[in-house]
Amino acid sequence: MSQADFSTAEAGRAVFVRKQSANVYTMMLLIAFLAVTIGCIFLFLEKNAYDGMMKTSVTPDAKVPPPQSVGMRIDTSPMILSAQIS
Repeated sequence: MSQADFSTAEAGRAVFVRKQSANVYTMMLLIAFLAVTIGCIFLFLEKNAYDGMMKTSVTPDAKVPPPQSVGMRIDTSPMILSAQIS
């Protein structure tokens, strides 16, 4: 199949197409984008406001001590329930 030869096209002939105007769905998409962007900015500002309060002196390698017994005995054996089958 041969390639089209565009070198012989006339310089004055062109098709002008009118640009489509923005419709309601484009505006809703723009509003949603702005709302999410503003929400992210406020989330960033809120995080920075409490950033100093989130610092802890506990290292990640610290281990939690086992819970102390308070005198209650917990039965860990499996329960067997008897049921009458009629």
